[in-house]
Amino acid sequence: MFLSNLDLCFNPVQERRCYRTQVIYKLLMLQTLDGTPLTNEEVARSEDFYGLYVEEKFNIFKSVLPEEEFIDRRIHRSELV
Repeated sequence: MFLSNLDLCFNPVQERRCYRTQVIYKLLMLQTLDGTPLTNEEVARSEDFYGLYVEEKFNIFKSVLPEEEFIDRRIHRSELV
């Protein structure tokens, strides 16, 4: 069974910038968040924001500068959700 409904109302995580986008990306089977159904646009935005694009940037960065540390410069890292 997968988590399909999540309510984080009154949770401090809601104060984070792009909180909803981060949660949607991390919980791919989610259908509603905070009592509101997810839209196709939100799901697509979360993939654009946190998806393979960053992994591709990492691979390119490491191929050019293997000795340097790659820094993820998105607003908030999805691992923090």
